[in-house]
Amino acid sequence: MKRFLLCLSRSTGLIWLCVLSGATIAGAAVALMIQHAWQDEQLSMLQTSVERASNELMSQTISGTLIGALSLSGIINNEIKSESLNPVFPNTPATDHLFRTIAQIFDTDGVFVASSDGVIRASWNSGDKPSTGLDIRFRPYFQVAMQGRETIYAAVSLAQKRRSVYFAAPIFVTSDKDSGCLGVIVARTSLSRIDRALAAIPHAALLVSPQRLVFASNRPEWVSTLIAEPTPERISEIRERKQFGDLFVSDIPTKMAIPTQNGIGRFAGKDHAFVSASLAWNDSEGDWQLLLMQDLDKTYPIERITASAASSGALAGIIVWLLLNLLRSHFRQQEASQKIQELAQAQEAHARQKEGIATLSLKLQKSDSTEALGQYFLSEAHTLLGTLQGVLYAKEADGGLRLIASYACETQPPARLEVGEGLVGQCALQQSRIVLDATTETRWHIHSGLGEARPACTIICPIELNESLVGVLEIALSEPPGDDQEICIETMLPMLAMNLEIKSRHEAGNAPGQQASRHMEDSA
Repeated sequence: MKRFLLCLSRSTGLIWLCVLSGATIAGAAVALMIQHAWQDEQLSMLQTSVERASNELMSQTISGTLIGALSLSGIINNEIKSESLNPVFPNTPATDHLFRTIAQIFDTDGVFVASSDGVIRASWNSGDKPSTGLDIRFRPYFQVAMQGRETIYAAVSLAQKRRSVYFAAPIFVTSDKDSGCLGVIVARTSLSRIDRALAAIPHAALLVSPQRLVFASNRPEWVSTLIAEPTPERISEIRERKQFGDLFVSDIPTKMAIPTQNGIGRFAGKDHAFVSASLAWNDSEGDWQLLLMQDLDKTYPIERITASAASSGALAGIIVWLLLNLLRSHFRQQEASQKIQELAQAQEAHARQKEGIATLSLKLQKSDSTEALGQYFLSEAHTLLGTLQGVLYAKEADGGLRLIASYACETQPPARLEVGEGLVGQCALQQSRIVLDATTETRWHIHSGLGEARPACTIICPIELNESLVGVLEIALSEPPGDDQEICIETMLPMLAMNLEIKSRHEAGNAPGQQASRHMEDSA
């Protein structure tokens, strides 16, 4: 997160990238939400439409006045009861009048009565010869009516070879429905009333049989297609029942890829809403279905969704821009505060360093010997530089190097070294600094009660005064010196050189030989 905020504080382009990304994501999300809400709304409206249309179909069929009239005739009309018991004879005048009245009132093209053995005993057909004598016992509507129930049956007429709707009601022995059935009274109508009802629906509408066959539709090209897999078993069942006449006797039905569940799906490469409602016609094979389909691509509110997505994306972009700028401002404030704190700490450390160097200078001047001076210098170097070990050699009059102080050394360093001897002698010879890092072999090892380790850096420095060698300092550090430590070293070395030269001369002047020589000079 900190790295992101750092990039954010330094790059305006990153802010705009985040703004555009946030606006795009928000716009897409809003567009998707609106689309789903709109689809749900369309699906709900289509569900209302299919329920209204199914109620209309039910009112014209199983709940209509025609089936009511047939049912009432089967209960109370004695002429009808007699016809169901008589052998096959021409219709009686009363029966013929009843049939014609039913046909005239309800626009039927056929009315007939069948006895309990399934043979039509009396019939009337519009413009065709009567159906008297035909055996209809295999027809499901006859079988259902003989069980004492009204039923609606859509099929292809055997006599007229066209799609028809059969309204069938039982003929009871007496006016009591529990008295048993004598036969069945049936009225046949064309499919015109159902076609008109489907044509009034503004969406694609299909009347589907229990076998999943499209029996009627306001899209004529879909009639006689299947909305289920045309398996051999399904085709064989349709052929054997003869409900749809000679359909599929030699042809393989066309399948329509229509989802069977209510919802949103794909059809013909487009999004459609699919809803259905059951038609309880007391068909022995199950309920028929009214299926409605709405092409959503035609009514898709692209302008409304685009406008909403654009406004939402713009709002989201503004919010992201404000948020990122707030974060960047807050991060910059924290960064500035941290820098101020670091600067204050550095100034405080520099002040402590200067104070320590000043104290070192004063105490070096007050040292009463080169040994005390060297010991105090190495001790203060630990405080100011973090040295872990160190030695200090002073140059003698004969050119050799004498050990005057050591710090934290486990073994005593050599008391005397010649110029050019070892690294300390080499530093004195070339009068330049020698630096050894952790990868360089060195004699130093840091020892403590917790163990030992090799220092990260060892520095051997010549101590010079006016370009003349005064001594050599060797110190071991836990890590390579930083800028502040380098400045401190460069400040401390001249101070050490001057005080070491003064102490060395003072000690040389107070030596016994020097004192005797001065005494003789005074006597003379």
